[in-house]
This record gives sequence, C-alpha cells and structure tokens, in this order.
Amino acid sequence: MKTTSTLLLGLGLLTACGPSVPAPAPTDSQPVTRDTIPAVPRVVSSSFNCTATAKPISGDLPGNPRDTANVVARFQPQAATNTVWDLLYATRYLLNTYYFGYSSADLESLHQAAYQNFKKTFPNALSTYTITPEVDSPMKEYVAPIQTQDEHTYYMNAQEVAYYKSVSNNTSLPAPVFGLSFAPVPGGNGLVITDVRGDGPAFAAGLRRGDVLLSIDGQALTRTVQATGADDSGQAKVYSQILGAAAARQTPVSVTFRRGSDQHTLNLTGTVLGAARLPWSEVVRDSHAQPYLYLRLPTFEANGTGQKVHDLIAQASAQNVRGVIVDLRNNGGGLLTEYVSAAAAFVPTLAGETVKFVDGSSASFQYSSGAVMRESSCRTPTAALEVDSPAVWNGKVAVLINGGSASGSEMFSANLRQGGKARLIGEETYGVGNTSTFLFSVPGDLGLSVTAGRVFLNGQQASQTVVPDTSVKDDLTVLSTGVDTALQTALAELGQ
Repeated sequence: MKTTSTLLLGLGLLTACGPSVPAPAPTDSQPVTRDTIPAVPRVVSSSFNCTATAKPISGDLPGNPRDTANVVARFQPQAATNTVWDLLYATRYLLNTYYFGYSSADLESLHQAAYQNFKKTFPNALSTYTITPEVDSPMKEYVAPIQTQDEHTYYMNAQEVAYYKSVSNNTSLPAPVFGLSFAPVPGGNGLVITDVRGDGPAFAAGLRRGDVLLSIDGQALTRTVQATGADDSGQAKVYSQILGAAAARQTPVSVTFRRGSDQHTLNLTGTVLGAARLPWSEVVRDSHAQPYLYLRLPTFEANGTGQKVHDLIAQASAQNVRGVIVDLRNNGGGLLTEYVSAAAAFVPTLAGETVKFVDGSSASFQYSSGAVMRESSCRTPTAALEVDSPAVWNGKVAVLINGGSASGSEMFSANLRQGGKARLIGEETYGVGNTSTFLFSVPGDLGLSVTAGRVFLNGQQASQTVVPDTSVKDDLTVLSTGVDTALQTALAELGQ
C-alpha cells in the first residue's frame, strides 16, 4: 500500500508505544467518568432538503478548502477535554457523519474493534486517561481498514499536524537548508537532484534536476549503505545528515557536482526558508534551440500559488515562448482554490470541480472572470479567491505527471485534459483524484483526514487516477546521467 505520508505531509510517524508498554496512570482531573462510546447515527442521502433544519455538510466548507475540498475544523464533543474517550468519540462522530469514500469497511465493526484495541492499553475508564503518544499506534490501526482501500482517510499524529500547519502558514523551516530534494544514485555513489526550490540557494547557484552531487566541502558522497530492493532510505538518511550539517553552518561550502559527463564546482550557503514552496519558471530550449517555458508547480499548499502561476504565464506571453511545460511530478495536492485558479490560466471556462457529500448536499468551485466562485447547497454563490490581472495561455501545453502526483494535481491535469489543451506525459498518477477530503483537528492536537465527498468535473465523475497520453517512466538511473526523459519527451512533442 502507498504511504499516506507521501501524499500530503512527507513525514515519518512518531514512534508509538505498543500495547506491551504499561498504561499511563489515570488522572483524576476529569469531573465525569466515561468509558463506553455512545452510538452516532449515520445518514446517507442522495439529495438534500434546504427547508430542513439540518445543516448541509457543504456548509462546513470554509472559503479556502484544502485539496479536493479539505477543511480544517475543530471538533470538541460535549466538553473541551483531551482524554482518550474524547478522541474515540470524536473519531466515531467524524467517520459516521462525514465519510463518503469507496471503502467497503463496515464502520460499526471498525468502531467496536478500535474500542477493544484501545482497552488493551487503557484498561480503566477511557476518560481517566489524558492523550499521549500511546494513542498513535491504536489510532493508526483504527482507520487502517478504511485506508487500505481509500488513502485519503488516515490518522495524523501531533508531529504531522504541526508540520501541516507550518506549511499552511509558511512558517520558517526549523533549520537552514540548500533547497533541494534528492535520491541516492541507484547502485552508485553520489546523490541525484530530483527537485529544487525556486527560492533556495541551490536554484540560485544554478543546480537543477538531474545534477549529481559528488562531494560536499571536500567530503565525498560515497555509498555506505546498500539498498534493499527499491528501498534506499538508509543511504538517503546518511546523505541527508551530511547535507543538513553543511547547510547548518550558514557559511559557503564547496560543492562538486556532475552534469551529464561534465564536472563542476560551486559554493552553497544554507538558508532558512519558509515551509511553503511556490511555483517558479525558466525558459528551456529543445534540440533546435526553440524556447519553451518550464513551469514547476511543486505543490498547491501555499496561499498565492494560483496568483503566481498567472504572473508567470503573463511573463511567458511576453517572452515569445513556443509552449509551456507544467511539471506536476510529486505534487501531492493542496488548496482547492489554488489549483482551480492555477488551472484557469490554461482552461478558464473549465477550471473547477463539484463535490457531493453523504447527506446529499454539494459544493462547486468554478473559475469565472478572475475569481474562483463557490456555490454550495442552500447558499448564495460567493467569491472564494480572486486573481489580480489574470492571464490565459492559449498556446501549446504539456503536463508532466508521475506516481507522486496526487489530489489537486490530478484535478489540475484532468481539467486541462477536458479542455483539450494539454498533452499529459509521464506515469499514472497516485490515485486519489475521485474523492474529496476533510482534515479535522481532533482532541489532543491530533488530526483525522476523512474522505468526505465524491468529485465531479464538469458533470463527469472524476476517475481515480490520471493516465498519461505518453507513458514515460521515472528512472533515477537515467536521470543521474543528466537526462530528464519526461521533459525531453515534452519538448519533442510540443515541437511537432
């Protein structure tokens, strides 16, 4: 099964204590003792009656929802307390009230099994235990039966929630970085750059995807850990420590790298960057020296992503490029309104989606005349996001996708495909493109992502994955020779 952490957060989980660890001591701070989790009704309907007193689920959406309708909401059952009982009741309530994915897991059986599992670690009344990292393991097990079939529903521990908020708020990263992503060269020495941040020192120094770093400040990047099959995380960790230590000095360090068959040396200085990664672009040329705009969209997480895309497209029009190549590889999604506004720079009449919820209500986000308009059940349409000086690209477009392209990037690709505007090149996408997600904050400053809706694009039910028009495999071995096969394929196809 794919790991959900790569979809949105890219973080490892906190180490959770298992059932063999003695239960934490009960606390007497709670005035009411509760153990049994009360039943929560589940209502499934194909339509919503706006004259009813019930509030539609679509009304829970804020103006700027996440991913394909992700929403950050705080749920506090009965009392604002942080006990294990509160956590289990909140989880049951949220799953029964909001879940509308395609998993065949029986929710009631799920709740009962989770309760019994929690009692192994917390044998006394559940309301007598405050929430600690001991809940991480049983909470992951709680939602695992859903997650095996639906990777938009998952538990988030405290560390993941904190990182998620830092990205949303563009909080500074905790340490200086070089602003690059990498992977060990398969079966060899050195690390191959897979991405660079447009605001980072690596980009400013001229490093790009496909360059291979050979040494840092005189220390050779020599392989010390052999990969186990496709898993090369051991060597990646060693290289991360070397790069992290070098960046932390915040003084110039010498970097030797290989581009193709040529070797070069430059200086890099670690810099503290914001957590959010914004789009960037540059002009690239094909084999006939014809110019094209390479537009990198690493994520839709950051506020201002759509505006930045419009600004860059406006610049492209003035640069007389022959086409635009949008790189969505390893873009795990983000803000719905940001992906819609970004797609509007290419297909302004088709950018958007409609989400249908378990109670029969729905919410639509469609671009119109410089704004992403929100229209939900029983509400008057309003502008969720406005774009200053919107631009439209009417020329040729290619979109690069791979197995790490998920959620918002799948919707973006599907919007452009519906408009007949783009050639999709690369690999089949991650596979969460047909559902929407609510991200809830639950007791203990923990998180629960719940698949809450089913997505429709311009009246058509969205497919789970996006299949490229031209299949090109992501191959690190080839990339380490300096050849980005998908990019070269895009240049060739746009030049036809």
